[in-house]
Amino acid sequence: MLSARELDQQFLPDRAKTWVNQKLRYTHGYGVTMNPVNEVTNQGLPNFIVRNIPPRTETDIVLDKPEIYYGEVKNPYVVVNTNTEEFNYPMGDTNAYTSYDGDGGVPVNSFFRKILFALRFNDHRIILANDITNESQVMFDRSIGERVRKTAPFLEYDGDPYIVINDGRLFWIQDAYTTTNKYPYSEPQGNQNYIRNSVKVVIDAYHGKVDYYVFDDQDPLVQVYSNIFPELFKPIEEIPQGLFEHLRYPEDLFNIQSNIFTLYHMEDPRVFYNKEDEWKIPMEVYEGQQQEVEPYYNILQIPGEEEPEFVLMLPYNPIRRDNMVSWLAARCDGNNLGEMVLYLFPKDKTIYGPLQIEGRIDQNARISEQLTLWDQRGSNVIRGNLLVLPISDSIIYVEPVFIQADQGQLPELARVIVVHDERVVMEENLQTALVTLFGEAPEEIAEADVTDRILTLEELITQANELMDKAESALKQGDWSLYGEYQDELQSTLEKLGGMVEEEIEDIDGTEDLLNDLNGLDEMEDLEYEDGLEYEDLEYED
Repeated sequence: MLSARELDQQFLPDRAKTWVNQKLRYTHGYGVTMNPVNEVTNQGLPNFIVRNIPPRTETDIVLDKPEIYYGEVKNPYVVVNTNTEEFNYPMGDTNAYTSYDGDGGVPVNSFFRKILFALRFNDHRIILANDITNESQVMFDRSIGERVRKTAPFLEYDGDPYIVINDGRLFWIQDAYTTTNKYPYSEPQGNQNYIRNSVKVVIDAYHGKVDYYVFDDQDPLVQVYSNIFPELFKPIEEIPQGLFEHLRYPEDLFNIQSNIFTLYHMEDPRVFYNKEDEWKIPMEVYEGQQQEVEPYYNILQIPGEEEPEFVLMLPYNPIRRDNMVSWLAARCDGNNLGEMVLYLFPKDKTIYGPLQIEGRIDQNARISEQLTLWDQRGSNVIRGNLLVLPISDSIIYVEPVFIQADQGQLPELARVIVVHDERVVMEENLQTALVTLFGEAPEEIAEADVTDRILTLEELITQANELMDKAESALKQGDWSLYGEYQDELQSTLEKLGGMVEEEIEDIDGTEDLLNDLNGLDEMEDLEYEDGLEYEDLEYED
């Protein structure tokens, strides 16, 4: 999961909403946060692998240009590369500043242009401001939604643009559609009866450049648009490989197709005419209310394939029943991008649908009692989206449970509910829930778990050493604020390391005596081998 750190000027304090601050100083956002969706901290919070400002990470992810001048937030125009330094991010008791050196915006290289911009924005201070020079640039239409719609208003755009990192820089990817309401013999959805995801749009978050790539060159509409605007549209082969790997199947298109498919999966005309096999999108319980299951992205191994892949999927129910009849998946990886697969469940076997699983969770006495206990005055229980996951020849259902304080409004992952066949379990994490369901983990899972723990220990030791070096460097530079941050991170890392080492030691026979001896080593002046510990008794590798 990635989230852009954009700057929204409407949240500036009233006394800080000066013209200089709004137009010259607070001009851009800064960086992203990133976390894996299958990991949380011990407190149930996201385990950030890109965090803080400026962005920090222990991975190989590189972000050389974290500034975001073009994003989803609708901010007014700004003037960059002026005599006023631009705010970058807070740094202790002061701030870090920068000056724009990109290609975005329109140059203000003459007094005549100042007059034109003053008329355009009805703002005479553009003419009077001494900080605006001939090298300055005016940035407007910085919302990527406005930007793409003004560039190509004849296309429809997906409602969920997403940010990615490529070659150390930030880019927005926006899916675009060719649509019409004049396609013959076609079932309408809203005002349209034809839609194809024929264009992928890439917007540079720093420079503001917009590139249109033709993803479906067989679409007759995009062929016409390409002939009219030959310099606007590029073949998909020209998109950088790093960006191509971030392309995905768009959710808005999938929603339209999945709705249409509830009827048009029937191939027999008589069955279709009588609506004998009509499907519906299942219902689930979210925050105490019933709602339709939303399509969700997931990484799983599609039956018949050799490798896991990134897919967008959705289950189906029969029209008047709550059991599950099929699930539909749109593939997103490599050459399979754009393909759709449908899997049907045997009609002679009952496969529980999401709402039935929600009912079974509610009827579980232990789970219901625990959720009711948590959902008392001062805190709220949030049951997240129910995921239906095909695993080999069976289905498992996974639902996260969050606890959110009334005051703090910071939800924490408290438990994970997993359902398989007739069993319903709730544990602290998915791994524990799977072991509870299926007994001891298979050998390959157990080995992977041991490897992960060893790697984590090694990573924590490396991280602690790096933080000590960084703290020492900050101390030499006199940056006490940064030194304090590194010390806090080091303390947290050492606590994690100590807890994991203690876990490992507790698995050894004679734990209590061994721990007592280890805790007392620093108090011993001499280690008498004949009366005390011998080195061979301490199996450090274990």
